[in-house]
Amino acid sequence: MGLVHDLYHIADLPDLTVLKERFKDEPLYLDVIDAIIGLSSREATVREKKRAQHRKTQYMIEDGKLWFVGGGSGTRARARRECVSRTEAVVLAKAEHEQGGHWHRDAMKLALLDRYHSPKLDESIVKAITDCARCKNFGGTHLNSLLQPITMYFTLTHRFHVDSTWTP
Repeated sequence: MGLVHDLYHIADLPDLTVLKERFKDEPLYLDVIDAIIGLSSREATVREKKRAQHRKTQYMIEDGKLWFVGGGSGTRARARRECVSRTEAVVLAKAEHEQGGHWHRDAMKLALLDRYHSPKLDESIVKAITDCARCKNFGGTHLNSLLQPITMYFTLTHRFHVDSTWTP
């Protein structure tokens, strides 16, 4: 057995006014930022304060950005993802939708979740798809199929029939 030492890094607190202004419409991120720096900016119940203290363990501030640390399943685990507001997520989803060849909702979500963390990301993706002029012009059926999740299943009861004619 050895001795266990806790190491702490002491540094000046960065200016978080820009970060707080960026997330002014995101109460989750504002609570996390306040919990990280040890402030309580608004009147909160004890339960809300404890929830914020618990959430702060999943976030960090580095280079003036808020990062979500960890998360994801074992096959798609990521070390950290940048936190973005809902309005920024819509802009990022539009760019991803156009660059990816007007992808389906699930493909866009996988691509965005590799790099970004945003509350209600699904709503941002659906908004980006429904606002796309090219997809609107292609037709309502196509647009509706882009909004549905991809579900594929195969059971042994499915039968396949192949007709073929062979001529020499």
